[in-house]
Amino acid sequence: MSLFHVFGYQITNDAVQAFFDSAVRHLNSGGLFLFDFWYSPSVYSHRPEVRVKRMTDECADIIRIAESVLHPNENRVDVHYTIQVCNRNSQQFKTWTEVHRMRHFSIPEVDLWAERAGFHRINVEEIVTKCPPSEKTWAVFVVLQKL
Repeated sequence: MSLFHVFGYQITNDAVQAFFDSAVRHLNSGGLFLFDFWYSPSVYSHRPEVRVKRMTDECADIIRIAESVLHPNENRVDVHYTIQVCNRNSQQFKTWTEVHRMRHFSIPEVDLWAERAGFHRINVEEIVTKCPPSEKTWAVFVVLQKL
């Protein structure tokens, strides 16, 4: 099992191949491999937008800003995070940035990689609703079986 979009962090073809090779090595014939990923049709339909998340507790106020850059020829989104933390007691601010490079996939692409590694797909669905993926489905969950 590989959750929280770990698969999407495999941004090169070599990394995707290694992801599947590792899974197939650790499963017996008939074993199941489950993972989630960003679904390409939804990424292109609902293009990434700026998101701001505010959190607070008794010690700190935190603001996280996510600004995304779409790279359509690489099936990738670079999410640029800016995190600001204000310590409520000292009123000191800390700010840092990080970039998460995320690859998104179509179902035929996942099937191709899976079949090359020795899997076949049993199921694919939206994570929350369990409905078939659609252009409104950002996060997809797939179940593969080792041949």
